[in-house]
Amino acid sequence: MILNRARTFGQLILLVIGMLAIQVSASATAQDQGPVTLLIHPTLYEATGGDGGLIGEFTEQTGIEVNVVTAPSDQLREKAVIDYVAGTGRYDVATLQSAWMNDEVTSFLQPLDEYVDQAGQDYDFDGIIASLINVNTVSDRLVAMPFRGGTTMLYYRKDILDDVGIDVPQTMEELLAAAQKVSSESDTAGLVIRGKPGFEMQQDFSRTLFAFGGSYLNEDSTECVLDEPAGVETIRFWSELNQSAAAPADMLSLGRDATIRLLQTGDAAMGIYFSPYYGRIVADVDPNLIGWALMPTAEGVEPGRGLNTLWSLAMDVSSSHKDAAWQLIQWLSNSENQTTMAVEFANAPVRESVYQEPAFIEKNPMGEEWLAATAASDFDPTHARWPEMVDIISVELTAALEGDQTPDQAAQDICRRIEPLL
Repeated sequence: MILNRARTFGQLILLVIGMLAIQVSASATAQDQGPVTLLIHPTLYEATGGDGGLIGEFTEQTGIEVNVVTAPSDQLREKAVIDYVAGTGRYDVATLQSAWMNDEVTSFLQPLDEYVDQAGQDYDFDGIIASLINVNTVSDRLVAMPFRGGTTMLYYRKDILDDVGIDVPQTMEELLAAAQKVSSESDTAGLVIRGKPGFEMQQDFSRTLFAFGGSYLNEDSTECVLDEPAGVETIRFWSELNQSAAAPADMLSLGRDATIRLLQTGDAAMGIYFSPYYGRIVADVDPNLIGWALMPTAEGVEPGRGLNTLWSLAMDVSSSHKDAAWQLIQWLSNSENQTTMAVEFANAPVRESVYQEPAFIEKNPMGEEWLAATAASDFDPTHARWPEMVDIISVELTAALEGDQTPDQAAQDICRRIEPLL
């Protein structure tokens, strides 16, 4: 009798626990219906298919409404940080750049390790490129999920190089010489890079700095090393490119779209580009005219070394809809949707398996080189004062390009101004 009562009591406890679990689950499910607010860069929103794309499909599949707020890079970071500090949880999920992954930002992000552990094998977390996971891992915590990764590639006009009789350059010295030869023998700019002051100039400067084997800061980010030989040579490369008229005359005003148009129209022979721009470049030109190659590098530097950039999906630790937010993050980073975005919307995939997909290779035939360049390349510093450093680099580099100071002076001035920020 006592045993039976014990069993009955035990069963009652289990029943109560089960009912509580159902209630908790129902509450979580209600919370999981969001709505979720996503703060995203406009280009990244396009990479999801925009209105009616994968985010709309996510709502159809889950019933979770997604409010999309778009903002360009500088405004996006500002919006996110202001909200993080205020603790309102307004932006449940935000797209953040790898350079922003420092303590001033990551302390406000929800660690995702537990969510990943519960995601199951179908999510295939291990299929995400390891270096992209590493840059999002701060103090042994995964603070954001890779969404759009890309590296540096040299794209060029096959017809123009053939007409001038130039082989595809493999070193930085060959690249400058080829650009100067094209511009001296035709009305075409030899090489185009983004010179628009701010992050666009800085990112393309990074592409060439890393190709020369250089860095901005030492390993523990306590000292500026841009004034070392590789940094000075990079500034000299830019100065000679501009002052020898091997670059377009309006180089200092060129942003992304302008540099793409110059290659499309044949007004530039070569360009250093973010690798995913291939889809944009060939959209309005015969793809057979466009060639690609690993980023040329200085002697002794691994071929293809340039700048890696990464946009990731991060969850605000103050979000009131964390489970729903995770579902959105998981949806946009799973294998199937990463493939869809790469093939249909020219997204830069973060999963190695996508690069082997026949449909991806058909539209991005440089996939093998793209992966090799990703493995060889590096990221911008994640220092909390990096945005201020970008402004300094932009100002001093512009002065060097205009001939107001020598490459050595520009490098020294950059480090002199950066050192107090460290």
